[in-house]
Amino acid sequence: MAGGMSTRMGRDKASLEIDGVLLWKRQLDLLNSICEPVSVIAPRRPCWLPDGRAFVRDDPDARGPMAGLLAALEWTRLCGGSHVLVLAVDLPRMTAQVLLKLAGACRSGQGLIPVKDSFFEPLCAVYPVEALPFFGESARRGQWKLQGVINDLLAEGLMVSHNLPPEDECAFFNLNSPRDLEALSGP
Repeated sequence: MAGGMSTRMGRDKASLEIDGVLLWKRQLDLLNSICEPVSVIAPRRPCWLPDGRAFVRDDPDARGPMAGLLAALEWTRLCGGSHVLVLAVDLPRMTAQVLLKLAGACRSGQGLIPVKDSFFEPLCAVYPVEALPFFGESARRGQWKLQGVINDLLAEGLMVSHNLPPEDECAFFNLNSPRDLEALSGP
């Protein structure tokens, strides 16, 4: 998912270079190493996305990350998939091992939402396509906050929560501001 406005960062986070690799390329390579098909979800096709790479436009009837999740779930349904593994572009420490753990803990009709410090991590999670109507209903009501939909999915048994073990927490470091970028580059 690469649809954020990068307001706090002051520039496109996807185009940040981390350890000599553009963040968008790092995330695409990471996903390609563990699953297929892979697509970029955003409000408009990013200028950095190479020709021939799958692109899915955010759902126009939703806002924020809700628009991206709706589009990702619909795309997955149309592709005949059972689950969508969502990865935000601004998680530069994410690893294939952590993503494989998350995906491996899912079962038919049930996804997994990581929990770090009592907060859901909805932009690095696995959703079953059965979650699509819940996101659609929330968007129809104009409720854009993901936490409410996730609570509904947990109550319905369509998602389970997963408390991150300490060794996996650093993979969820999120780049939101120049200060975060300095922390990532620091000692």
